[in-house]
Amino acid sequence: MRNLKRFLAVLVVVAVMATSMIPAFAAEETLTAAEICESLNMLRGSGSGVTDEYLASKPDRVQAAIMLLRLMGLEETAIAEGAELEDNFSDVDGLNKTNRAITAYLKAHPELGFVGDQGKFFPTEKITAQQYFKVLLTALGYEQGVDFAWSEVIEFAESVGITAGADAEEFTVADLAEATVEALVANIKGEDDYTLIEWLVDNGFVALEDAVAVGLLVVEEEPAELTATVAATGAKKLTVTFNQPVDDTKAVFTVKRGTVKPSVKSITFSEDKTSAVIEFNINLTSGDYTVEITGLTDEAIVVTTKVEAAKLSTIEFKGDVAIIATGTSDKDVKVGVVGKNQYGEEVSLTLSTSNVFASKGGYKSYSNGVLTLTYDGKYAVGDKVVVTIVDATTSVTASQTFTVAQAAQVESITVGDITTDDKDLAAKPLNVS
Repeated sequence: MRNLKRFLAVLVVVAVMATSMIPAFAAEETLTAAEICESLNMLRGSGSGVTDEYLASKPDRVQAAIMLLRLMGLEETAIAEGAELEDNFSDVDGLNKTNRAITAYLKAHPELGFVGDQGKFFPTEKITAQQYFKVLLTALGYEQGVDFAWSEVIEFAESVGITAGADAEEFTVADLAEATVEALVANIKGEDDYTLIEWLVDNGFVALEDAVAVGLLVVEEEPAELTATVAATGAKKLTVTFNQPVDDTKAVFTVKRGTVKPSVKSITFSEDKTSAVIEFNINLTSGDYTVEITGLTDEAIVVTTKVEAAKLSTIEFKGDVAIIATGTSDKDVKVGVVGKNQYGEEVSLTLSTSNVFASKGGYKSYSNGVLTLTYDGKYAVGDKVVVTIVDATTSVTASQTFTVAQAAQVESITVGDITTDDKDLAAKPLNVS
């Protein structure tokens, strides 16, 4: 069955434990075999439903026959066609109309295994584990006299995974339910990986959502077709993003700009293997870039992107405080400023008296992200200084009002208690300078 895999249910006494594989249940939640059969409409109970009393009762041949028809998807057919049949077993007059139709259908179809004896069905006769196991084997496609002998029913059923109630002194409806669930997750005859519950779902006799809800089936989504996109994410970087995790040991990237193959410095995959950063040895120039990815799919994945060479995009001041430079008689202040490209990476700034303007003082120097302003007079703590920078090449501008402040200085150093367990050392003088 496409997209379906059997849930390997483990029957523990009378319970099928739902695990974290099935989102419908919490890890501690339990469904009994009877609850599973009831949810799938296999077991309907008496007038009061599937009660404890009902589960403790002993199933008869009519109940076994009905279970066979439900497991084979024949119940509705048997009721409809059996109602039109006149020939029936001689001892079923006491049954209701529906059950009489079922026995008539079974008599007309001896291949289903309910042939009776001397024209009698024995509807109220209680069944044994051996008799019900034969019913389940029939539902799975096996045939007595071909696949197993009557004396081999218990052993043959065990070989296909049906064992519940085999050793019970009195076979109950609860045993019937457990054995039924075992049959539902068993492979049908001639199939290595196709269970009875899958067959029932495939043929519309059990709803897929019901089989999943009780934990007998899990749905596996078809893996999506692997796709990728690429975009420039740095002056020297292209990032390839996949729609799902990939095997980074198999992926091979080839990058071209037209006929030119830029020199690749490194390829780094994200931790979740859904993206890879291709870093080059030099800045990317403007143009259309093509990335071919092989090793992941039968055919190469080819993605393209238009790259714009890195350029100054923003000018950012670091903070709003201008620090008075030490040893300058309060004539100089320093502020932090950096330039960033369109990828958010820091780039060099070219600053001079021609593009740095201050409301008090003017440009003196710029190095390592620190702009120094100088003033003929003196900067005073608390002064407000407006600094404006204009990049002549890109016309990018930035303006910030700074408050002048003294540089932080160490006012004092306090040494706490110094102790030692060494008596000789403790007796010696301590010099801290």
